[in-house]
Parts: sequence; structure tokens; C-alpha cells
Amino acid sequence: MPEVAKKATLDLAQKKLFVNGEEFPWRISEDGPQLDDLVSPLRRITLTFYAHDVEVIPAKTIAMEKAALRVEQARREVADAQLRAKEAGERLLAAHAEAALAEAEAKGQINWTKDEDGE
Repeated sequence: MPEVAKKATLDLAQKKLFVNGEEFPWRISEDGPQLDDLVSPLRRITLTFYAHDVEVIPAKTIAMEKAALRVEQARREVADAQLRAKEAGERLLAAHAEAALAEAEAKGQINWTKDEDGE
């Protein structure tokens, strides 16, 4: 966040603004700068100045930030669900393989032979 000016000087006669001793470098509207608040610890100065072209970059609203957080949370939940589904699929496949092996063994379709070590 930008720092707060240490001192602002309003020259109401010449309609000029000085910030930290430096004159505001652009043309200010005919109304000149306005001091809006004398009570707050930080004084508020409003001024209108001119530009030949303006680009507006929208501020992120709280709703936009919350929506982005919800999207990110949903992405994480989807990734977790995909991982759990993959693990469950692997377990199911292993269980089916074991069941098919047991069935084939029970039918005598598999003949386990011992190797030289007796295993």
C-alpha cells in the first residue's frame, strides 16, 4: 500500500496542491483542491485533474475474491475426489483379481507348483 503523504499544502488562492513540498504536477480542475475532513487523524483532500486518456482497472470486490476462493476450494475437492476414486478403483481391481484367482484355484484351473526351495 502506498505511504501517506507527510504534509499537504493547499494554496486556495492559486488553486494548487503541494504534497511533501512538491507541487502536484498536473492541471487541476477550476474548482481546485478541496479539504474534505478537518476532524479525522488523516485529512482527506479531493481534487479533480485532467487527462487525455483514462484506463480503468477494476478493483477486486469481496464477492469476486470469495468466488475465486470457492473455485479454488472446488478444484481441490475435485482433485481429492479423483485421487480417492483412483485409489478405490485400484482396490476394487485388486479385490476382483484376488476373487478371480481364488475361483480359478477352487476350480482346479491353477496348479501352484513348488519351486526348488519348497516354496
